[in-house]
Amino acid sequence: MRTRLLDATIECLVEYGYSGTTSQRIAEKSGVTRGAQIHHFGSKDELVLAAIHHLAAKRTEEAVTEAAAIDFSVDP
Repeated sequence: MRTRLLDATIECLVEYGYSGTTSQRIAEKSGVTRGAQIHHFGSKDELVLAAIHHLAAKRTEEAVTEAAAIDFSVDP
């Protein structure tokens, strides 16, 4: 549920910008009730900050995975 909220927040930020990203839109996009959303994140700002951290962690993990796959033994 928490991941759905974070992913929905990122989608809303991309689609609507910060001012258009409302708690109601996030709840609808994530399929989570407003009450459950408030249970996990007390405010829009708290949710946006957590979503940014979530996105950064995902991108870092992807970069590390891609870097591990590089074959450094090949001579240019």
